[in-house]
Amino acid sequence: MQVNSLEDLVQHLKDFRSWGNQSEGYDAVGMFRLLGACLDNLRKNATKTDLADLAECLEAHQLMFLKKLSSGL
Repeated sequence: MQVNSLEDLVQHLKDFRSWGNQSEGYDAVGMFRLLGACLDNLRKNATKTDLADLAECLEAHQLMFLKKLSSGL
């Protein structure tokens, strides 16, 4: 994987299936660990102003899925 921009990284993560053999199926645990790392990073580094602007970064379906995840855990 070569990442030259934020857009490249975002697209790679959207297309992610597995760290290993693609035929092994989807690695939901790996993806969730990445989400956890992103949340830890935000908690550690983001200011209140940064956090106030975050909802604008997500699309409506992404916010709905995030709420669904949080209510199911």
